[in-house]
Amino acid sequence: MRTPRGHQVAYNAQIAVDAEHALIVAFDLTNQGNDLQQLHPMALQGKAAVGVDQVSVVADTGYANGAHGKQ
Repeated sequence: MRTPRGHQVAYNAQIAVDAEHALIVAFDLTNQGNDLQQLHPMALQGKAAVGVDQVSVVADTGYANGAHGKQ
């Protein structure tokens, strides 16, 4: 992963949490240095894990990606 100190062996952890029970329902590790492409895949994993048709997703601005926001 590219970091402020150059390329290093590192991982970016992603999690999806069920807000009602405060339990982790999905997780993933990536070597991408930012979260721009992570929101939609994590929302899909979380949705599948809890077995619902729709989910509401909350994320910080690090996930800002217009294409994923529209899906």
